[in-house]
Amino acid sequence: MEHNWVKLRNRALPEYRQGVKDFLDFAFEHTTMGNKIFCPCKRCNNYFAKTRDDVEGDLLTIGILPSYTQWFRHGEERRFETCDSLNSDDESDEDGKSNEDGLSEMVEDYCAAFKATSCIAGDSSGNGTPEGKKKRKKRGRGPTRNLKLSKEFKGGEKYEIGWLNGRPVGPHARALINECTKLVREQQNVPLKFTDWKKVPDINKRKLFDKVLEYFKVEGREKEVWRQMGNSYSNYRDFLKTNWFKPYGEATEEARANVPPGVERDDWNCLVDLWTNKDYMDMCLINKNNRSKNDIVHTTGSKSFQQRSAEEKEKTGHDPTRVQLFDITHVQPNGQAVNEPTQDALMALRDLTAQVNEGALHMSQDQMFTEVFGPEHHGRVRGYGAGITPTNLKGSSSSIMHDLEKRLQESEQKRVEADAEANAKVESLKGEDVVVVWWWLLVVGSYVVAVDCV
Repeated sequence: MEHNWVKLRNRALPEYRQGVKDFLDFAFEHTTMGNKIFCPCKRCNNYFAKTRDDVEGDLLTIGILPSYTQWFRHGEERRFETCDSLNSDDESDEDGKSNEDGLSEMVEDYCAAFKATSCIAGDSSGNGTPEGKKKRKKRGRGPTRNLKLSKEFKGGEKYEIGWLNGRPVGPHARALINECTKLVREQQNVPLKFTDWKKVPDINKRKLFDKVLEYFKVEGREKEVWRQMGNSYSNYRDFLKTNWFKPYGEATEEARANVPPGVERDDWNCLVDLWTNKDYMDMCLINKNNRSKNDIVHTTGSKSFQQRSAEEKEKTGHDPTRVQLFDITHVQPNGQAVNEPTQDALMALRDLTAQVNEGALHMSQDQMFTEVFGPEHHGRVRGYGAGITPTNLKGSSSSIMHDLEKRLQESEQKRVEADAEANAKVESLKGEDVVVVWWWLLVVGSYVVAVDCV
């Protein structure tokens, strides 16, 4: 089948349109995904599965990858050619990139999952952006597909995951987090129309957990895994809002018309309706103002505080204290904090720690934090990372009461056993006293009889 049409720059030519039709006929004849195939347009990069109408629309408006001359993602047998045969003398494509080295072009196209916000309005030239024609941005890193996990996993022993305060830690923690992120970004797993992760049906969550079980030893950790998925779900929605909604400002209908790759139109409409809801906007404004009041900046990046704590334990052999963990997670390689407020808090904690070590001051770790930052707010514990609550550290009130009741029952049982043992000893002593009395009576009686005989 002829493939040269993919390098045509003019998508209005009859040859290009006929090529699109021939490609769609071939792809859907060999598809294994029902009514969908991977879209090979320059924006989707064979990463997102779409229907025939959606793929056709993308190929006619955005254009197909000019290096995709072997349709190996759509049923065609892949042919491996030499580097010399991959060289081309064609003109540069409309992205301004030379096709002289076909191999490097192919690597670039398939390593990037999709073009970043430079094609936000759907036109690869940038003409459809809200501000009009803009200078193209450098292609950034696309969404994770966690290829390293599937490549390294041999189908044998599952990866062990450690846990600390409900968060995954250890050498394979990042792989688990990436897998959760990949799963929740796939529309067939979790639609984006749910306003909150808690509203996602349990059947969807269970299917996702079963997929995680294929690679990781997380049996009995459903809540922790779902919590991580909830974070990934929320982060993905924030990503869509930042890159595909906010740039349009008040031009809501323009944002609604340009659906991000990999997102169903119905789900996108639900998200746009949510983001333009007055109550939601007021809540976002309140959260933004509250967040701006926090001037303490950590330096862990995407790594959780729990992971840093686990790494420190592996290095030193013991868990870092609350103050030590704050020091670890809030300093740069030069030993200084990011900003002045964080540096002041850091020095205050270090000073209190020195006084306690010298015996000049008697304070607990919690009291030090209260002294520096003030009383704790309800439902959170500072210094342990985002999302950590008193419940995570000490357990829920119901579990605490259950433990207390269990301890009381054990104490009562021990008391009963002790009383029974004491009573048994008393009865034993009483029996021994009776024997002693009878023995003395016998001795005295014998003496009396002997005296009378004399």
